[in-house]
Amino acid sequence: MLLMRRLRPLIMITALVTCAFGTAHAGKKYILGQHPHPVAGFGRTITLGTSGTIDSSCALGNLLVPVDNFDYFTPEGGPDSYYVLVDPATCTGCSSVNAQMRVDHVHLSMWFPATCTQPVDITFLGVTGPSPSCPKPDEHTVLAGPFHFDLPGVATADGDPTPLFDLALPTTVVLPHHAFLGMSISSFGTCNVSFDNGASFVNSQLVYGDTTACDPCKNYNYYFDSDGINKVDYCVVVNSPNSQFRLGPPIMSALGTCGSYVPVMPISWGRLKIRYNSPRRRRRLRSRRRTFTRSAPAA
Repeated sequence: MLLMRRLRPLIMITALVTCAFGTAHAGKKYILGQHPHPVAGFGRTITLGTSGTIDSSCALGNLLVPVDNFDYFTPEGGPDSYYVLVDPATCTGCSSVNAQMRVDHVHLSMWFPATCTQPVDITFLGVTGPSPSCPKPDEHTVLAGPFHFDLPGVATADGDPTPLFDLALPTTVVLPHHAFLGMSISSFGTCNVSFDNGASFVNSQLVYGDTTACDPCKNYNYYFDSDGINKVDYCVVVNSPNSQFRLGPPIMSALGTCGSYVPVMPISWGRLKIRYNSPRRRRRLRSRRRTFTRSAPAA
């Protein structure tokens, strides 16, 4: 399974630490700074797109300082997608639970082995159940995107800061309700680099924040393996209570303003529309009209 391939580096590191420190540390959770590839926060900001000045009175998602990078991207079988929940009602400065968010920029970070170009696609998805208290990304409900960007990567050594990419969307995106911001990687572009004549390769890597900020039901990873698509709660899979090394949330956030931008149909009217405009309801009404015509007396 591809999941085992993803976790193999974690297993190998766990084995090495166990040998070095003894079995007394076997159940120890991951502590920041122990990973062999720490990063020193953000370096320079790289802006892509031409939508102008950022209006960031509202910023949602994983607004974190990067602390580490990890080889976790696997686009070989299909898009490797990462999603974070954004809820306009939780934005500081929004005065109403019915507040909407107008997004014009997206921020993310990534680690690079060399000067290269990493293609990414940004999307906004609706939410699905089954539990309202734990929404999931609905890949069948695309609210906006995909917006394509080619990230200009620069070689980052261990301990160096990683770049902050400021992606100006080609058009603003209005989120009338909570939704998921997504970043998808379908290939490594030119960021799959070999330093030993093809014996091994190093590619662009995930950059994440503090592990204590990784909460279930807020971050998801949809990826493919030989069995098809896998839809996993990122913070549950990589941060099992028995996991010795833990990963934090991917650095990814949406920036914009909050307010009332589009009319929102009351949910009660939506339910009525579904009920009375359903095919079954229309067939029943047509059947009643035909019955009435047949039973009418002749002129």
